[in-house]
Amino acid sequence: MLLADGPTEAGTTRLQRRADDPPATPGRPHAPQSSTQRADPASRRHCPGDTPATPSRTPRPPRAALFSPPVRRASSPTALRPFPAPDGREVAADVPVVRAQATPLPASKAQHSAPRTRKKVRTMSLPPLHIPPDGGSPVFLVGDTYTTLLSAADTGGELSLAEAVVPADAGPPPHTHHGESETFVLLEGTLRVTAGDEQFDVEPGGVVYVPKGVRHSFKNTSPDHPARMYFLYVPGGMDGMFQEIGRPGVRGQVGPPLDPADVVAMGEVAEKYGYTLG
Repeated sequence: MLLADGPTEAGTTRLQRRADDPPATPGRPHAPQSSTQRADPASRRHCPGDTPATPSRTPRPPRAALFSPPVRRASSPTALRPFPAPDGREVAADVPVVRAQATPLPASKAQHSAPRTRKKVRTMSLPPLHIPPDGGSPVFLVGDTYTTLLSAADTGGELSLAEAVVPADAGPPPHTHHGESETFVLLEGTLRVTAGDEQFDVEPGGVVYVPKGVRHSFKNTSPDHPARMYFLYVPGGMDGMFQEIGRPGVRGQVGPPLDPADVVAMGEVAEKYGYTLG
């Protein structure tokens, strides 16, 4: 505010600036303020060049408080640990560590989410077997010697294994197995196997597989030496036929000549053992 200080030498009044008035802008007259504006700084009218008043604000909290994490609700006992601030410092803040708890599933969902277990299949306990060179159950049948080495009872029905000694220029009549396959493994001599429309001349070490349902026959093609081979039936059961209609024999020895009664006996048990002759 400007006050009249009295007349000057030129007869004009000299104005004096009060201490609470802002400085006047050079080249521009200063407008006086009322007593209300002087009492309330916020209501003062500022002129260009005046320093604006700084509004009051809430004091800024310490830096550590700015990075303090929010408190998380925990449903179980919590552990406290220091919380690292972004600048690498550890803020001494107690942060509750929430431990997860399993939520029980409904009965319907729990039943489907339960671990599955394999059903235990009851199997027959079978001991290992060893058949010595003079072992087995030999019989004479249709001029051949058949020795059962592994019966269906020995293998739980999985297979039957028999040894056959066939005289020179001899062999059984054509037949068909309807329930099992038959595999020939030639050990000694020569053999001709006819299976379906196929014919195989087999030497020692050769193997012939005949699926079930295929008509087949075999013959020793040697004019003066017997042939020795293994028969493998899968599944087992054909060994019962040899023991039922054959006569006791000696393993590895050539049996008596073909007896027509043996052929008749084979026809009588054909249905029982699932094969057909001819």
